[in-house]
Amino acid sequence: MDLRTTLSISLFPQYTNPLNLSLPIDDLQYAFERVLQTGIAPTYANRSWHDERETTGVDDIDLGGGTLVDAFGRPLDLARVKIFFIRNLSAVGTLIVGAAAAQEWSAPFGAAGDTENIPPLSVLLRTNLVDGWIVVPGATDRLRINSGAETVEYDIVVIGTHCEFTTTTAAPTTTTTPGP
Repeated sequence: MDLRTTLSISLFPQYTNPLNLSLPIDDLQYAFERVLQTGIAPTYANRSWHDERETTGVDDIDLGGGTLVDAFGRPLDLARVKIFFIRNLSAVGTLIVGAAAAQEWSAPFGAAGDTENIPPLSVLLRTNLVDGWIVVPGATDRLRINSGAETVEYDIVVIGTHCEFTTTTAAPTTTTTPGP
């Protein structure tokens, strides 16, 4: 099974300033795209897991222990995470990501105990496209999603590799489109 992942980010703000005789417009059209081919080398990925979830309190996600399965029924047994995306679907509840009580996966947050808040109707996107963040099954493989007392629905997507990569590297495909 092959996995080809395209990460695409687009920002199109348009700022206007109506004047008496003209309408100046600042029309930014910015797009970034990165493609990860299937494999385990740097800039590659070979595992994907995604879900729409709901939590009241704590949801500890096991990234490396094989308790979750992908769309083809294979266990999610990641060695490295290249991309993770969380979208808070709630209009009122904040999600706190990180700081699992045991087997904490803290690599993308800086240090053990560090967290990131995702306010209502907001997203968190973290990428480490070349090397990925290391996941050690049974040691550092738990991603905690905490909603406090609120019931919060969220989407989560995790892209990574299921075993260690070699030192062979290949240039990733990148497209950046600044301005019109």
